[in-house]
Amino acid sequence: MLKADSGPIRVESPGYASLSLADINGDGKKELLVGQFYQGNIWVYPQEPDGSYVSSSKLMVNGSAAP
Repeated sequence: MLKADSGPIRVESPGYASLSLADINGDGKKELLVGQFYQGNIWVYPQEPDGSYVSSSKLMVNGSAAP
């Protein structure tokens, strides 16, 4: 089970999700990206120095949520 902020990462219903790791902010640590089937959201979970992940936010491009 993947966790963020010590709790399980929950996905939107119906639960179809795609996971990926990428350093999208150039800090040398790979963020966890969770793509959702429902509404096409991509959630970003930044990685902490200890390797854990923290609260998510939507992937933003030019000030808007990525399609």
